[in-house]
Amino acid sequence: MKKIIFLISLFYSLNLQAQKVIKETFFDPEGKANINNLKEVQVDEAKNELRLYFITKSTEKKLKAEELIFDLDFNLKKSENIVEEYEKIKEKYKLSFSLNFCPESKEPLLSVEANTYTGQVVFKKGYIDRYYNWNTGFCDDRFKVVEKVKPKGDDGEKIKLVNYWSNNAIQNYYRSISVAAYNMRQARASLLFASLLWGGNKQVMTGNEGDVVFLGLVSGGMRDPNNGKNYTFQRFDVAKLEKTNEIPLSFDVQAAPVFHKILSNGNIAYIFQRMDNQIEFLEVDFNGNTQRRFKINSPLDAVWIVDDMNELEDGSIIVTGLASKTKATKTIPSFIYAPHSIQTNLLMYAVKVEGLQVMKIGKNQIEWVNLIKNEEFKPTFVKISQDKKSKPYTGGRLIIGDVTASKNGNLVITGQKKVTKGKKIAMAEMVCFVLDSKGKLISNFATIMRDKNKYNLYTPSNHSILNSPTTNDFYWVVYEVAGMHKFSGRTLYYPRIARIKEDGKSGEAFVEFGAQKAFLDDKFPVVYVNDKTYIFIGANRNGKELWFSKVEFE
Repeated sequence: MKKIIFLISLFYSLNLQAQKVIKETFFDPEGKANINNLKEVQVDEAKNELRLYFITKSTEKKLKAEELIFDLDFNLKKSENIVEEYEKIKEKYKLSFSLNFCPESKEPLLSVEANTYTGQVVFKKGYIDRYYNWNTGFCDDRFKVVEKVKPKGDDGEKIKLVNYWSNNAIQNYYRSISVAAYNMRQARASLLFASLLWGGNKQVMTGNEGDVVFLGLVSGGMRDPNNGKNYTFQRFDVAKLEKTNEIPLSFDVQAAPVFHKILSNGNIAYIFQRMDNQIEFLEVDFNGNTQRRFKINSPLDAVWIVDDMNELEDGSIIVTGLASKTKATKTIPSFIYAPHSIQTNLLMYAVKVEGLQVMKIGKNQIEWVNLIKNEEFKPTFVKISQDKKSKPYTGGRLIIGDVTASKNGNLVITGQKKVTKGKKIAMAEMVCFVLDSKGKLISNFATIMRDKNKYNLYTPSNHSILNSPTTNDFYWVVYEVAGMHKFSGRTLYYPRIARIKEDGKSGEAFVEFGAQKAFLDDKFPVVYVNDKTYIFIGANRNGKELWFSKVEFE
């Protein structure tokens, strides 16, 4: 008999907060269902159903699974044990997950890399070679190269890789290496266990179909005064590794590509910092044809450490990042010579900064770029009631989290401060900045970390912004990391939500869900029901007792 343990099972509305916790419940399944083997979640509001699929055992041909069906108040309607062939179960239950088995694969793959010393573009064809490690009993793998090709053209060896993209799906490949661990306290070292380690990192794509396009710098050498004025887009047929198109990209002054990102329309966008103290935005299609190209004067001669580029619902693009106290005109030439590592090298200038720089790009122009200086944050700082120890951002390292527009047209930017802790850089308060439609700072908020541990001290916490469905207020959602389960590797984190008023000048206290008793699932932490309602899914610390919380936003 399955038992249901109610942590909270009631309808209530908090007096100070506008989010309603409709129901919060623990459920203890009697079978092998565990949050660690949860593979899919499906919500059907019309049928009043929440379906969870757990894979409890798998072979190369068959799966054993448990399906739990709840209503949207988390009452169990039905449970089913499933034994079925893998492909049949996916089709029958309309599942989307996939399994990755150990048997060797000879699928042809391609990686595009920059030579470590010269930065020159190199295509590497190969496959994932999986092999059995007799010392550990684990299946290890490696990317085995069978062919190397350097792109040919009029510029030959002078082309250095900036970045590339493909109409194939690009995935990260991390080499798996199993290593035997020994107990050295015993007189004779004995094998205790094998731990899976990760070494090596490549981006790979299917190696016998599609196309790949790269942006390359045409370099004349370290001291060439024209270095950084000439770039090239080259498109190659992946199967033949033959060039099918080439389009030059030229600047009238030296310019460094300090950031790039794939847009939702499939094009790629670049931010170039120019030697004439201008910032240039470039959007190109898959062939390298320019779709948009705008430039604007920079607020000051400073290195811009662009952190992210976010698309808003109205189609505009917001670019955010720190403006360093280091002069750009002195630094750009050295950046240009190694274009494939520019974004990594920029981080060394993120210690001493002038402030946060934000730029808005519209359909036909760069609408504005604004520098919010460090001294502007303190007088606009607003404390959230239970975060009395929080302090405003006053400069230094900052990681941008979410960027969105509120209903009244203000910009909301979240992030997290980084501070020096001994010899390491540690995470500190989470921050939330509210800007008007022209990028001027209205207010800023901060919230201290509730838990400080080895898992979140050096890794930024996730957070997001949700607009209220009924007002112009918005919700700041922070996902607090409390640790990690030592056996499953599951991250133990829970949500905190605060409401910020539409004028951006006041905020209500955070409401915490499941703190220290239940933690969100790594794969399906939040599922959408409708514009007002979301379901948070998790489990207790060991993953056995499932946890649900239905929250309605006003």
